[in-house]
Amino acid sequence: MTSPVLEKFPPRMIAPPTGWRTDFMTNQDGARLRWGMAPAVGETRAGVVLVPGFNEVIEKYFETIHDLTEQGLRVYALDWRGQGGSDHWLPDLPQRPVPVDYGHDVRDLQDFSQKIVRADDVLTNKKLFLLAHSMGGHIGLRHLHDYPDNFAGMMATAPMVGLKTRPFPRPLAQALARTMTRLGRGSHYVPGVRDWQDDNLTLAMKNLHSHDPLRRQLHHALYRDHPEWRIGGATFQWLHAAFVSLSEMQKPGYFAKIQQPVMMALAGEDHLIDPIWLRRAAQEMPQALIINFPGAGHELWHELDQSRGPWLKNCLDFITENLRPAPAPKTPNKPRLAL
Repeated sequence: MTSPVLEKFPPRMIAPPTGWRTDFMTNQDGARLRWGMAPAVGETRAGVVLVPGFNEVIEKYFETIHDLTEQGLRVYALDWRGQGGSDHWLPDLPQRPVPVDYGHDVRDLQDFSQKIVRADDVLTNKKLFLLAHSMGGHIGLRHLHDYPDNFAGMMATAPMVGLKTRPFPRPLAQALARTMTRLGRGSHYVPGVRDWQDDNLTLAMKNLHSHDPLRRQLHHALYRDHPEWRIGGATFQWLHAAFVSLSEMQKPGYFAKIQQPVMMALAGEDHLIDPIWLRRAAQEMPQALIINFPGAGHELWHELDQSRGPWLKNCLDFITENLRPAPAPKTPNKPRLAL
């Protein structure tokens, strides 16, 4: 039995926040990217740019956007190229993700934050924070590295800083993805995945990422009702682009250059992200903090309240802490002059 229809979900999960609107921007590659914005309830304290993970759509985060706007945060969200309402990569095979490289996404995030978000008069002189999940966290960290003056801080759930490749050793997975891409078969799916289908197998795969019996089904229901948003699993080219970007990120000293405050959630039952690399990244970054959620799956924003609630509080506290004025430098005590 597949997931319930959207109408069966609580309104907070599926109804847009008051004032929600969507629009498009054209990136430097000529692709149209869809974005959304929700105004703060009451006075605007700061702006939040929300970027989802692989195979996600911004409507999946309506519940989270409600949570943020109700705390005085103006939220912008972006569908990555190839996902959601943005242009997909292959017109004839729209479900297959075949990114050129993640550097394009880093540039898209910069253009979005500067040309769309910063152009919003409501956010003049307001700080911006980045909230990212998984692949979005990977792109977000690269963005902080390349553009250090854009965001006041970043909150990331399961950022993709290292991938689990079991049952294949990582070198073998890298070699296979690279070889298939170079042979012109990059658009082929990796073993075990396919186009999205409305069946129990597809639903069961998504259910691995959350323990919440309802939230974990939202993705499936959204794709069932919106065929234009659907994408399938990873292709060899997607995996190759991910490995190339991870290799750059994992070079010695890379994370040490990320000076902004970063808070990352480590899910104890994450089947996708390698916790070893997550801990290494946090150790290198001067202002990084890891929050552990031993019983949570990969999608913490769609987990049970016992995990999701504390993470939401951590995020709100993180923003509040980083909105406080920096303490004034202490004036060194001058020695008294003998009279």
